[in-house]
Amino acid sequence: MLTGKTPLSKMMTDSMGGVVKQNNHRAVSKGAAQERSTKMKTTTKPTMKVILLTEVYGKGYEGDVICVKKVYANNCLIPARLAVEATPSNLKMLELRTNKIKEREEKRIEEAKTLQRLIDGKEITIGVRKTGDNTYEYPSRLSIHLAIKNQLGIDIEQAKILIDKPYYDCFEDYTLSLNIYRNINAEIALKVRPKK
Repeated sequence: MLTGKTPLSKMMTDSMGGVVKQNNHRAVSKGAAQERSTKMKTTTKPTMKVILLTEVYGKGYEGDVICVKKVYANNCLIPARLAVEATPSNLKMLELRTNKIKEREEKRIEEAKTLQRLIDGKEITIGVRKTGDNTYEYPSRLSIHLAIKNQLGIDIEQAKILIDKPYYDCFEDYTLSLNIYRNINAEIALKVRPKK
């Protein structure tokens, strides 16, 4: 694209009559520049199919065959032994292991349902500090995690605590959802009170 300050000595026309801007030692037509920029935009990073060996949050569960970027697979998943490349021999091994994977999955679901029965309908109380004249801090995911651990004796990952909205209105009662495993959720009552 030409600016209004390009001298006429630097401009040329191409075979189609379009104006070409000459930069230093080469002339670049507008069409060539657009073609080059679209080639750059359409290039995609190579992907790789992998078999997950354990649950990877946001990606899948044990035994799932997923497609991820090759860099992510080679730098994160495979060195940490979370996945292996989906080669024909590894896919045959996966077929042989599917029964064991299903048994472990059923066991995890049973444990999650047991934990759901223990947690569902329980109540925790969190004390918040005063931070200003009429302002209080609101409960964080960490403080909720520690309250569940201390008051109920159950250790749940912080990522499993689902917070729909921040608790800006202090001193109210809320209902929290806990994602125990896959689609198994439990609800817990959260009471926010001032610390004394």
